[in-house]
Amino acid sequence: MMDTRPDAPNGTPATGATPEVRERDAVTQVEASRDWLTSHDELSEEVGWVMLQDWLTLHLKELNQRAPKLPTVTFHGWLEPEQIEAPSLQNPIEAALGVAFRYGGTEEGHHRAWVIDQMVRALTGCGYSKWITAYEKNEEDESDPYEWSEGIPP
Repeated sequence: MMDTRPDAPNGTPATGATPEVRERDAVTQVEASRDWLTSHDELSEEVGWVMLQDWLTLHLKELNQRAPKLPTVTFHGWLEPEQIEAPSLQNPIEAALGVAFRYGGTEEGHHRAWVIDQMVRALTGCGYSKWITAYEKNEEDESDPYEWSEGIPP
């Protein structure tokens, strides 16, 4: 059965209802080799970033036009790493508790593993991979490392 609430995740509004539009900024890291950035007719690295910005903007515009029912994605510009504010401690805790509240009653083990993984992701943020590496290292018996399970969404 399809959820037809105006704020339904599938974006299908109830008949006659206009869905409420919500926005959230996302930080995505873009990696480009220096060789790629400077490969365009011996241009400077900064010109390479401008060209990459134009390319991303064009492709996001095409994506938004091809999939009008999906959320739109817009490129706003570059931030240097020092310009990105670290999230406050409260936000990750709230996010982890939100996952626990919404999915914590899951019965099956592989779904429970997913809930735990999502909570760890919310709490560790960019340090997720480092945390997993530390978890999987069995300091008591290095010949028998632990294995982290990302689980399966319920």
